[in-house]
Amino acid sequence: MRTAETGIRILALSCPIAFVAALLAAAPGVGNAAELYEGKRVALVIGFKPGGTADADGRLIARHLPNHIPGNPAFVVRNMPGAGGIK
Repeated sequence: MRTAETGIRILALSCPIAFVAALLAAAPGVGNAAELYEGKRVALVIGFKPGGTADADGRLIARHLPNHIPGNPAFVVRNMPGAGGIK
């Protein structure tokens, strides 16, 4: 297996984890994070077509994330397939 392919797979699998980490890291810097996210919709973009493992993982994450973010924002899952998840 080529290293470029391995790097892309690792990046594709770590994207949801990186997204969650970035979202949670940004929240404490704001005075009141509940006000920042309350009533908002957050798009969770999945780089693969619906019905795959990445789609199922993304939808599972999107279902449980609002419980852990102040303000309880709504998460909308969007699939954007193309370029092996890089698009």
